[in-house]
Amino acid sequence: MTEGVWLQAVISRWMEQEPEPHYKDALLRLHHDLAGGDSEAVARVSELFTSRLSFGTAGIRGPMRPGPNGMNRTVVSQTTAGLARYFLERPSRANNAPRVIIGFDGRHHSEVFARETAEVLSGHGIDALLLPHLLPTPVLAFAVRESGADAGVMVTASHNPASDNGYKVYLGGADQGSQIVPPTDRDIEAHIQAVASSQSWSDIPRSTEKISVVDGSIVDT
Repeated sequence: MTEGVWLQAVISRWMEQEPEPHYKDALLRLHHDLAGGDSEAVARVSELFTSRLSFGTAGIRGPMRPGPNGMNRTVVSQTTAGLARYFLERPSRANNAPRVIIGFDGRHHSEVFARETAEVLSGHGIDALLLPHLLPTPVLAFAVRESGADAGVMVTASHNPASDNGYKVYLGGADQGSQIVPPTDRDIEAHIQAVASSQSWSDIPRSTEKISVVDGSIVDT
């Protein structure tokens, strides 16, 4: 199998799960260009599909684009499902369901990614608490402590270019809203990889049942 044919198959598999119509259209054009032997298309598809945004101490961050090497709803869902599996293995508050608070900044698609995160957490039986509107990252870290949550997710890419977005995880409990550190990041990454290799976007459980919006008073505290 030639590289171009292999990349066409990779694109086709991703298109089957891609929830964003504009990304599907872009991938369809790339698929067509690959079939025509376009060398620039080979380079572009290789960039999008031959590696994956890795989860580390800063979570994940990167350009908003389709494929495993970009920030998109599929990658956010897979990351969140991996995070959910990690927390479901850990003891939570008084043996209650884990609770995760979610914030987002003003970057393009941040609110969409935050909602995606909440629905996947809820689909795994985790209480998902959404902050009421866009807020800076320190508010999320404070809210993790103030609410007694097991963790927090902040959709932000910090100082990255405007075309990027990201996903940071903060731990509650004894960690007091601090950013994750090794070996926690590696444990979460292993769960994310397991999800990515076994579940497409549509297979990942989702619900709205356990989503609630945090009272604005936590922001004013």
